[in-house]
Amino acid sequence: MSNDFQAEVRTMASLRHENVVRLLGFCLHQNVESGQQEQILVYEFVGNGDLKYHIHHSKSMVNLPF
Repeated sequence: MSNDFQAEVRTMASLRHENVVRLLGFCLHQNVESGQQEQILVYEFVGNGDLKYHIHHSKSMVNLPF
């Protein structure tokens, strides 16, 4: 497991905020065909679509004061 991946897992696992999706776990998988290791982060499910959709397709845009 790379140092960058370990650091990301530790950081995301330590975050506790109502606006941050919680990290549930991670998985390391060795791809038999390519020989490469896949690093996967598993986050909690968040309903109502993804953030990209809400940013780009929102009918009620909010103007921020900055």
